[in-house]
Amino acid sequence: MPQADAIIPTYNDHSALPHAVASCLALPSIQRVIIIDDGSSPPADRASLQDDARITLIHQPNAGPSAARNRALDESTAPFAIFCDADDTLLPSAEQSLSLAEQSIAAAVVSGRIDAEQGKPDRPRPTPAEWQGKPIPDPDVVFTPIALFGTPGLIISRAVIDEPVRFDTNIKHAEDREFLRRVADVGPILVSPHPAVRYRLHPPDAHNLNAPAHLARRVRDFLYIVDKHNSPAAAPRFAQSARWLINQLAKTGADAQTWSLMTAAARQHNWPIPLKARLRRLLPSAR
Repeated sequence: MPQADAIIPTYNDHSALPHAVASCLALPSIQRVIIIDDGSSPPADRASLQDDARITLIHQPNAGPSAARNRALDESTAPFAIFCDADDTLLPSAEQSLSLAEQSIAAAVVSGRIDAEQGKPDRPRPTPAEWQGKPIPDPDVVFTPIALFGTPGLIISRAVIDEPVRFDTNIKHAEDREFLRRVADVGPILVSPHPAVRYRLHPPDAHNLNAPAHLARRVRDFLYIVDKHNSPAAAPRFAQSARWLINQLAKTGADAQTWSLMTAAARQHNWPIPLKARLRRLLPSAR
């Protein structure tokens, strides 16, 4: 049976964390659950978690999820690591994805997930049928804006950990895709047909890094990644993300500096600016 360390970064997730930890401990393949408390106030309490010797809880000053995951990777000793956010849960079918990781020479395995939103039925997000059980066709596929390439449920091999490949702490948005692109330089990224995580969707007004209030930071991080990884294969995928960002900036009335930064990049990379976005920007009443 493959052995993996489950990695959970946490920041003020006190009510959700015990459930996430329990879901990891329920899997026979989990060797340890490494929790990095990234400056929570009050700090995460070991007494609130199960009494299990496989739990390692480490506190650090707030430095963001990338730094927390990196700290956990430095602590990891198992042949594989699997990521789980503090408000998500690992599914029993993650074991099947771990088995695929053990049977292959893949550097990483990405899996489908189940989206959970309060007051709504769970919604499966399966992997693309044409990729199931196969490596992704090109490393730059990781920049495709689909749920498949997120951190929750991601499995990485010991070869990646020992390389070492770590998350870029300059990035707070899409750091998982940028990380995966560098993982692909170590070896293939395999696509599992088995869902690995139940992923909690946050409402638009939630105070998290995907909220509209953080669009300016999201734009800066996106352009940082484009500068770092642009290529003929990645370009059409970056254009998809750029279109979404431009529309969101126009819809939410982003500040002039962020709008200027994004439109300048659009001109540089030949990303079209949708007419509706232009009108919204010129006529706030059209938002």
